[in-house]
Amino acid sequence: MQIDSSTFLNYLIIFLELFSAFAIGAMIGSFLNVLIYRLPRKESILWPPSHCPNCNTRIKWYENIPILSYILLKGKCSNCEKNIALRYPIVEILSGIIALLITFLLFTKLWDTIFILPIK
Repeated sequence: MQIDSSTFLNYLIIFLELFSAFAIGAMIGSFLNVLIYRLPRKESILWPPSHCPNCNTRIKWYENIPILSYILLKGKCSNCEKNIALRYPIVEILSGIIALLITFLLFTKLWDTIFILPIK
């Protein structure tokens, strides 16, 4: 089966839309994690910057990439090597999936192509 360039381009655009939606959702999930951790402790959500709750070492920007950093750090703080709660990537993944589904259902033409049958 051969796909023409126009069809390929359409699928590429849909993929990029859905990937972007997932990434933005994961970022929102990362902020939700800040709220989940700090609000019950009556801590500011703005200051101090992200840090390890065990050793208080500031988290570098490249250690704070949703989902990916958890995998690369193997679920441990880069300084004290204490485990990072599994809740963090779970909230980020679920938020990403929710954003992806909302985007898919509301904004992609793929939904129409797959699920709406032509009326004869």
